[in-house]
Amino acid sequence: MSIRAVVMGLVLGLIIAGATYFNDYVIGQTMLLGHHLPVLVFGVACVVLFAVNPLLRGVRASLPLSAGEVAVMAAIALAACGWPGNSFYRSFSTVVALPGYWVQNQAQWQASDVMSFVPGGSGALAQEHVLDAPRLAGDLLRASVAGGVTGGEAGDAGRPVLARIWESMEPEERRQVRRVAGGDEREVRYLLAALNRALAQPELYDAEAFAAVDVPAGVLDAVEQAQAGTLTRWRVVRANRALLAAALPGQIMPAPAGEGVLFAGGDPHEPTLDLMLTGRQGDERLGLRDIDWQRWWPTLRLWGGTALCMGLASLCLALIVHPQWSRREMLPYPIARFVREVARSDQGGWLPDVARNRGFWLAAAAMLAMHSLNGMQVMVDWLPSNLHVPLRWDFGPMRELFPNASRVYGSHAYFEPFIFPTVMAFSLFLTTSVSFSLGIAHLLFMLLGATLIANGIPLDRDYIGASKINTMAFGAFLAMSLMILYIGRRYYANVAGSMLGLRRDDATPAYATWAGWGLVASIAAAVAVLHTAGLAWPLGAALMLLVMLKFLVMSRIAAETGAFLIKPGWWPVGILVALVGFEALGPAAYIVLALATLILVGEAREAIMPYLTNGLKLAEQAGGKAGEQADPDSGPRRIIPWKGLMIVASLVVAGAVTLVIQHNVGVNREGFVTMLSRVGFDQLARQVAESRSLNTLAESVTATGVERLGLISPDASQLGWMGVGFMLVIVTASARLRLPWWPLHPVIFLVWGTWPMFMFSFSFMVGWLIKVAVVRLGGARAYHAAVPIAVGVIFGEIISAFAWSALGAVNYFITGVPPETYWNFRY
Repeated sequence: MSIRAVVMGLVLGLIIAGATYFNDYVIGQTMLLGHHLPVLVFGVACVVLFAVNPLLRGVRASLPLSAGEVAVMAAIALAACGWPGNSFYRSFSTVVALPGYWVQNQAQWQASDVMSFVPGGSGALAQEHVLDAPRLAGDLLRASVAGGVTGGEAGDAGRPVLARIWESMEPEERRQVRRVAGGDEREVRYLLAALNRALAQPELYDAEAFAAVDVPAGVLDAVEQAQAGTLTRWRVVRANRALLAAALPGQIMPAPAGEGVLFAGGDPHEPTLDLMLTGRQGDERLGLRDIDWQRWWPTLRLWGGTALCMGLASLCLALIVHPQWSRREMLPYPIARFVREVARSDQGGWLPDVARNRGFWLAAAAMLAMHSLNGMQVMVDWLPSNLHVPLRWDFGPMRELFPNASRVYGSHAYFEPFIFPTVMAFSLFLTTSVSFSLGIAHLLFMLLGATLIANGIPLDRDYIGASKINTMAFGAFLAMSLMILYIGRRYYANVAGSMLGLRRDDATPAYATWAGWGLVASIAAAVAVLHTAGLAWPLGAALMLLVMLKFLVMSRIAAETGAFLIKPGWWPVGILVALVGFEALGPAAYIVLALATLILVGEAREAIMPYLTNGLKLAEQAGGKAGEQADPDSGPRRIIPWKGLMIVASLVVAGAVTLVIQHNVGVNREGFVTMLSRVGFDQLARQVAESRSLNTLAESVTATGVERLGLISPDASQLGWMGVGFMLVIVTASARLRLPWWPLHPVIFLVWGTWPMFMFSFSFMVGWLIKVAVVRLGGARAYHAAVPIAVGVIFGEIISAFAWSALGAVNYFITGVPPETYWNFRY
């Protein structure tokens, strides 16, 4: 592992961290990452192999990078791919900043008091925060007599405070409070409105009235700032809420504990929010020093800290499973295989061996020509609109033959299919059962959906919520994770035993033992960080375990099938609601879990762990030719510190660059990301409304600790669908292990019903047909002859995407105007 390969990998990783958001969401070109075959990483690798190396060889024969060095460079750079795009910074700022903007015009949010349940958010009172409204109304009436000096149920400290609130009330509010004191709880909204209006008054605090109140530390400083007029209304309410909770401890609940969940607590009056919405006006541009890092720090500390712990946990988990997957189960790692095929140089020469094959160049030239023509058709106004190579077919009239199937979510996958040459090329690297299973996955999903629809059962889907599709997908993932453990049970048991001091087998690398402890420590650290947002330890642990389960199975899919675009159809918060019920979680914990889900895995197409597992396979191959390395653990062991460094550095660099860009041009407000910024609170508003209608919300809000165990109420219907997904995978996996002729791979039930399969399934089917035809008509010789053609197809698509992105950036810097968008990879 040479120093220059490590340095190039680190530099490329930092370029990925700094350039991805600009390319993807400022100039809008083909995503530099987008999936687990990142254009920037593999595009640079191809440029080095086919352009830089020949130039270096012309200077000195020893200068070109070896195939191993290119693999090391790519392996390190892959560790940077989990942050700057879809899986974190694409939506992070939008999700944490825009709810404060949306709440001003969302009637459902306001009616459900959603911001009152956000830890560190609004200090406004929801009706469940008033523990006994009739009693409080009565105390207000008694405190109003003689300025609050007469007796009553409120303590001595609280009566002067209640008297001040009474004085601030309107006459109509006082009349309604009297009705509430008489037992008419239908008018509680008037009491609540009066209390919230009092909380918004900077002058609520009076030293004499609060003289007997034990005011929490730091609150008086905030109150003084409020009275000096230096706090926004939002922050005034929070300060006064702390005062009121201290003065009336048995009647007013404190605001939910925690901070950093939303930027500035979701304050709609925060000046930086306006800047994030509109971007910088005028020619002046903001730099790093112009960002209000102090205001951002609580949010960055919470979510950035959690993401960092998640990334390190993913590295540790990848290190644990890699020896089992690579050497014992001998998974194919098709993505890593592409690098091996394109970089192999056994015969020497100026170019890799594949360049000696005419089929490679014909395939690459065809892809470059196709994307050049299609790209120019988009970029150049005067070219005829029909001058392009169509990559989408229209079988729309067939919908009339299959009306129920056409109503299934994602049915356009077969009625109006896209053609993806790279997907078809990857099918050649897969076993026949895998490519067939991926090809038929969506057909089976359409069959299931059509059958259910015909029987009056809609196959519903709910983003981050609990629905049939979501819970069935989770059941499949849970079953697959158990199959992974079962297949490697002896190895994993030895790793666990060695962590406890038992003997480690010679075949178990030492780094796996240390990675086990690193996994435990990283998850514990993530749980501790989430606890600062008010999330209970068990819920934080459950969230992180679900995230790790998701990453584990995604990595297995990538390593075994080469499906480089994976978006699992389930989300941790929805699964927890299905397992224990909303009331057991409580609204404050629910919104933290929902936002954590959206920020960490809301768009998991660039989840970090599959990058890391493919990187470890590349590092394993970096010591020499595949299968000839004396110590297969050497490469992964030596690359660990560089991957860890890259995870940390890329998170920081990507965050700094993204926030600077967003302060200048505004946050990302594309349709999907805007939906992500609203869906968590939309779901909370719906759950709160349902719980209130059932009169269970108050108990959920006030319950603490073990009291929540009594509120657990699993959704039996969702558990049933979870069991369906579980059994489908177990039965299919067991049949595949025991029946050599079994044609289906359990990956079907891991990916069906997801957007990537809507896009890819048809191409996988075509790729499977091509592979079957090649093998049956020409045998092994024809198959080996077809491999360079497949490599050429992938190479051509990656290079053309890389080139169009580079041209788009050049055009932007020359003209200052974003170019027209042309995506080589339309996903």
